Amino acid sequence: MIMESHYLDSLEREDRSVGMMESERKQYLDTIQSLNDTITSLNATIKSLRADIQEIKESAEKEKTKSDYQMKVLLKKLTDQTEEMKALRREL
Repeated sequence: MIMESHYLDSLEREDRSVGMMESERKQYLDTIQSLNDTITSLNATIKSLRADIQEIKESAEKEKTKSDYQMKVLLKKLTDQTEEMKALRREL
């Protein structure tokens, strides 16, 4: 906002010194407003995308944790079954 104010102020000073036509001045002001609107829109999009990325990261971390836990459970079952098979072989 401060930069915009400084820019607009410099435009007004330039208008007086150069004698910029009112239509050119309006065009510059419209362009500045359009650029400000675009920047505002892009900032909102960036904020939204960052939130989406964070949500995806959290979801991926939860899935990884869940997968790690499931892998540990399966490995425990496999180990138990292997031990049971060894015990049964010894009995045979």
